[in-house]
Amino acid sequence: MSKYSTHSLIISPLSESDIESIDFSVEQRVPWGVKYQTQIENKQVIRKVKVAILDSGIDKFHKDLEGKIVKEFNTITHDQDASDEFSHGTAVAGVIASNDNDIGLIGIALSAELYSVKVLDKDGKGEIDDFIEGIKWCIQNQVDIINISIGIKKGNDELKRVVTDAYDRGIILVAAAGNNYRNEVDYPAAYEEVFSVTAIDHLEHPYNLASTGKIDFSAPGVEILSLAPNNGYGIYEGTSMAAPHVTGIVANLLASSSYPSNSSTVKAIKNKLKDMSKDLGSKGYDKVYGYGSLTN
Repeated sequence: MSKYSTHSLIISPLSESDIESIDFSVEQRVPWGVKYQTQIENKQVIRKVKVAILDSGIDKFHKDLEGKIVKEFNTITHDQDASDEFSHGTAVAGVIASNDNDIGLIGIALSAELYSVKVLDKDGKGEIDDFIEGIKWCIQNQVDIINISIGIKKGNDELKRVVTDAYDRGIILVAAAGNNYRNEVDYPAAYEEVFSVTAIDHLEHPYNLASTGKIDFSAPGVEILSLAPNNGYGIYEGTSMAAPHVTGIVANLLASSSYPSNSSTVKAIKNKLKDMSKDLGSKGYDKVYGYGSLTN
């Protein structure tokens, strides 16, 4: 079977001395990626948005995610919960939905309800069949957005079918483009139905390991402060961290407007993101930055 893995490298998990110098229990930090996208404030909320995270699971007991996870599914071992043994999924969840609770961090989409789908094991690896099963579960649970910070090098017929099914139902799939050092984008980000996201740093330079080719949008993905299991915090980088920044923005857009449950929603949101994008690199669309980044 085809293997898939994460698109994120943990470059500098906070050391004990770092944690001691930042008292997250009494102080709230706003990560630079969240500040970068402050134009996308969720000023009007008419509904909650169901955001699925296909990853290594999420630490549902983290203080910064209290009340956020409404449902979970472990595709690897069905009779076990979707606890995070790798930290990747918890970091992704932190970018999207960390609570505004005066402690820890603040995420982008405060109206998001998280659906945790565990498709990666303790080593950050998984089987394509589990991945496909996870997307099917998301479709059955009628989620609004699926964040996919994982990928495979080649297309897969069954994966393409479930991606198309989700798209036709109006589910927005946001996926990391991959850390392939300027080589082609991974799947499912390479599919036209999926929003492919690459990573940039705080100077808007492209992430040095990022894939190129079918790129739709750029987002913060270098030196990203986010959550780690057991009420921890860490620094992460890669296109894995860029994808949830776009997912958070999409969640805010969906929360403030009413859209039909069909493919026209995906098209409308993509066009909205294009209009909001800041052009980077070559003028107009390019294969490094896509349509650009979402910033103020």
